[in-house]
Amino acid sequence: MSNKLKVKKDQPVVPPAERVAKRLWHYTTTKRLANIIETRKIKGTSIGTDEKELPAVWLSSNPDFEQAARNEIRDRDSVPAVPEATREELFKAGHPPVRIEINRTRVRACDWESYKKTSGISEETAAGLEQAGIETGAAPSEWYASFQPIPLAGGCLFPIEIWNGRQWVDIETARPGARGGKKR
Repeated sequence: MSNKLKVKKDQPVVPPAERVAKRLWHYTTTKRLANIIETRKIKGTSIGTDEKELPAVWLSSNPDFEQAARNEIRDRDSVPAVPEATREELFKAGHPPVRIEINRTRVRACDWESYKKTSGISEETAAGLEQAGIETGAAPSEWYASFQPIPLAGGCLFPIEIWNGRQWVDIETARPGARGGKKR
């Protein structure tokens, strides 16, 4: 049996040491979750990246919330109302945060240091992202990326959870009319 990784052309190799069994989550909002469910996968993003940078699905090992994933809440006229909203502000504005735990045995991901070396991101852009993340309370050491879309099928994802204003609960039991809510 070979220890070599099979990699598609133009895809960076994720060294075995980088594929540790840390728990990872993809943080998003209920609004963006609708697109994930519709397309049946979490797609990589290349918005705001360098021209040569590979699109990636962003993940975090922070089990509470990834501060760098904060979104802008916009009012009805699409004007920024609350830039870089906190988890609580997203919840109060009717856009509860969602986290999707990723099955590390099915999804290849690299840490931030490996991402910087293999993604095509410029040193200047990487430094800017790190600084912006740190300013919001994020820790770049908790950042991970997958260069492949992550499918909803095939055991790649664990239950999807939603922030209910106090704690993360399974989205299936958080529906109106569902009993309770399984705490995570």
